Amino acid sequence: MPIAGKYRGGVLVLPGGKPESTARSHPLQLTNQRVEWLAGSAAVYSFGGCDTECVAGTAPSWMPCGDAEIALDSMRERYGAANIVVVGHSMGGRVAAHLSASGDVGAVVALAPRHG
Repeated sequence: MPIAGKYRGGVLVLPGGKPESTARSHPLQLTNQRVEWLAGSAAVYSFGGCDTECVAGTAPSWMPCGDAEIALDSMRERYGAANIVVVGHSMGGRVAAHLSASGDVGAVVALAPRHG
């Protein structure tokens, strides 16, 4: 059951990356800069109505699908599946499409999804 609060929904933003690497990336790499820009834009253009979260590839044990699923599950608990948009760029677009296969998100935006 969604928790009532400040936001009406959430935007989960996923970075690009390499399909066969679990190496973490540096926060200043372009892939992480792009997702920060996307998340900032989502927050501004929703007029403060949505929570935005970036799943950056900077964690010591970076697992693109696993980390994204954990973040998405957390958002589902807060807002309900229908109120979540997953946005991914490059490999993040591929992960976003994978996450949407369950039908448990409101919408998906896959920007230049990288094929593996």
